[in-house]
Amino acid sequence: MENLAERYFNEGVYFAKSGRHAEAVASFDKAIDSNPNDAGAWNARGVALSNLGQHEVALSSYEKAVTINPYYTGAWNNRGNALSILGRYDETIASFDEALAIDPDFANAWNNRGVVLNKLGRHAEAVASFDKAIAIEPNDTVAWYNKSLALVHPGEETEALRALDKVLTLNPQDNEAQSRRALIIRKMAQDSETGRTDSPSAQSQLRV
Repeated sequence: MENLAERYFNEGVYFAKSGRHAEAVASFDKAIDSNPNDAGAWNARGVALSNLGQHEVALSSYEKAVTINPYYTGAWNNRGNALSILGRYDETIASFDEALAIDPDFANAWNNRGVVLNKLGRHAEAVASFDKAIAIEPNDTVAWYNKSLALVHPGEETEALRALDKVLTLNPQDNEAQSRRALIIRKMAQDSETGRTDSPSAQSQLRV
């Protein structure tokens, strides 16, 4: 028989899955009132708050979750995502690193780490992170696509195309990947004609 904390937690999960995030927060609050040391309820509360755009408050929930359970990789990853949205990038990378120190096979954390490194212009490190994600989940189109965006330097176009070809092999209907691939090919042709070696625009949105 479920106790009161479990009942409120399950209620919160139901509301969250239904997109009723404010009600989910209220239910997770009740679960936490019944069991303040429930790291899962704190993390779930943070996710619901993030879905409401309340990232500062969500961050406090994730921090409470990892204080209760320092080995909670999901909460470290969610904390990193909240910090990234808030523009606190050094802390973001450190949070993903905490998750990966506990679970080196956490593909999503490797991908998210790569996204932030790419935003900071640390493209080679970003590619290395995406490669880690891909090694763990070879069919992860998100990591393959993000890798193509991080390959921004002259001479890396062929590797970027290879990454996009993998995306399109896995998902032929990916319009963004199709457009990105066409852009690179067009730019390579123009550079061949003019002798320029500018890299193609990397303003496409990274995927998390």
